[in-house]
Amino acid sequence: MFRTGALCAAYDARKGNICRIPGFFVFLLLFVANIANGAESIAEYSYQTIIETDAKATWYQASIPASVRLVAAYPDMRDLRVFNAAGESLPFAVTSAAASTDTDRRVVTARIFPLYDDETKASGVSLDSGLQVIRKANGDVEIRTEAVSKTQSRKALRGWLLDAGTVDFPLQHLTLDWEENNKEGFFRIMLSVSDDLEKWIPLGEGQLVNLSFDGQVIRQRELDLGVVRSRYLRLLFDDTEGIINLQSAQFSGSVTSLVAAPLAWTQPLTGDAVPGDEVEYIWRLPVSLPLRKIRIILDEPNTLLPVIVYGRDFRPVSEKRGSAPATQESRRDRIRMRDVIRGKESGSARRGITPSANKTHWRTLAGGVVYRLPGSHGERVVNELELAEVSVNQLRIRTDRRGSGFGNTAPRIELALRSQELTFLARGAPPYRLAVGRMQAQAADLPLETLIPGDLSQARAIGELVNARIQETDVHSVTTPKPTAPTKTEFDMNKAILWGVLIFCVLLIAGMVLNLLHTRNKEV
Repeated sequence: MFRTGALCAAYDARKGNICRIPGFFVFLLLFVANIANGAESIAEYSYQTIIETDAKATWYQASIPASVRLVAAYPDMRDLRVFNAAGESLPFAVTSAAASTDTDRRVVTARIFPLYDDETKASGVSLDSGLQVIRKANGDVEIRTEAVSKTQSRKALRGWLLDAGTVDFPLQHLTLDWEENNKEGFFRIMLSVSDDLEKWIPLGEGQLVNLSFDGQVIRQRELDLGVVRSRYLRLLFDDTEGIINLQSAQFSGSVTSLVAAPLAWTQPLTGDAVPGDEVEYIWRLPVSLPLRKIRIILDEPNTLLPVIVYGRDFRPVSEKRGSAPATQESRRDRIRMRDVIRGKESGSARRGITPSANKTHWRTLAGGVVYRLPGSHGERVVNELELAEVSVNQLRIRTDRRGSGFGNTAPRIELALRSQELTFLARGAPPYRLAVGRMQAQAADLPLETLIPGDLSQARAIGELVNARIQETDVHSVTTPKPTAPTKTEFDMNKAILWGVLIFCVLLIAGMVLNLLHTRNKEV
């Protein structure tokens, strides 16, 4: 065996220009590598759609429409690519949209009542004699105003009672406002809360500030309450000589709710009737997808239908292997129609389904009653069912003959998937295009944290990451035959060139070695 370096040195000693051959050999290797790992062309993908961008940014992010997932060559969309106007492939990441939280800030204006000194009360204060507290049979408390005698004297003002009413959120902040001609200074107050005006729970101390000098004003009129769920708040001032005359009071708080992950809905898909004794329809998808919801479009008014939705991941199996018939239904996943009508369809459709060994079995995904009926405030429509989230490429809906039926038109459905987001690096000129539908493609997406180094929220805040829109692909493209992998008999130009160059390189090296051996033999 001769090393390339030794071979080059030997040739350099006798034939100075022969040393160029290894350099040429390296060039051939780079050429072969370029053929083997050549840049992908958008023309190799069967389905393409425009990515609309409004503002210029470094990265763009858009939700992937369900129609794109239907025409992809693989369920995990490993064949997805992003190209610019010059046809260059761009770096991208695909992530699943997660659930988020929504914070709703709410404000309510409180009713204000004065509190006066009263030595007969345990708390030392009472409501104005012109006010009356009424406790109802259901436990509610109501404060009413009653007539006051002119000769009746009032005691010293001690504080204020605030009524928040029947709020449905926790009280977190209190904002007070007072008249301009109020006393100035620092005012210490004691805070207590109650639900019945009898049992008071101390909340702590607070301070209000009202200062002015030379046209400058300092006001501290907001108090942090923490989290209070009581209806009444009592403010008692330490100094009876320094009481602020309140003009208004507002409670504020926030309610945080969990927002479910967004769904991507397909366009309406028309099914085919299944021959047989049952009233059934079938839909065939070009790729297996984990469906989250189904929406049955009810075109006719006054429609009521008990339905059962079945699904399967159909994979043809040779009959010689003793496979079960394709139409066989797995018993463990069965829901009876009478249970649907009685509202007892709480079996596998709600608990989720463990896939059976034979993936050609029909499995129950959901069951329920869908309807479109008139109501006092318009039509009442319930036409969505939550599905057991398993991957299927065929759906079958069975309806009860005693229902109203779908009318004269073929039924249509819309399917929902968990939304996925595409994020890509904007390089080159727009328009940018998303492409799918290539069987030979391998996964090329990057982790999101690799695609966008640093803080993702900061990139969005400063405008480096902005939203984009992916145009829906034509719904009729769902029925277009999928691209198939090349068979052994098909001619692949890239492979032919690759093998030709490799064979040429091997022959070249063999010739160089034989020539070197022949030269050495002559010298001996």
